[in-house]
Amino acid sequence: GELQLVGARLETYLLERSRVTAPSRGERNFHSFYQLLAADPRVTQSVGLARVRPHQLRLLSLHGDEGARDARLDDAKLWRETESAMASCGMSEGER
Repeated sequence: GELQLVGARLETYLLERSRVTAPSRGERNFHSFYQLLAADPRVTQSVGLARVRPHQLRLLSLHGDEGARDARLDDAKLWRETESAMASCGMSEGER
């Protein structure tokens, strides 16, 4: 059947500025952005990121290419799961 969000609860979340702008060696920031860059080419093309790789972006490459590589993560698969979750919440393809 059709799913509909009927409520939500937001708790305060502390974002450590230093961890975003200067992550520790081997730590990644902006996880969803890595996922987006690994998405299907039609998606990256639609947002102007066709053929862009994490090491080409300053905030994703503060430690060279090291931060972009994490063999434990399948960013393309994680993007598909994120996109599916957004669709489940009723977001249109254009909003996603």
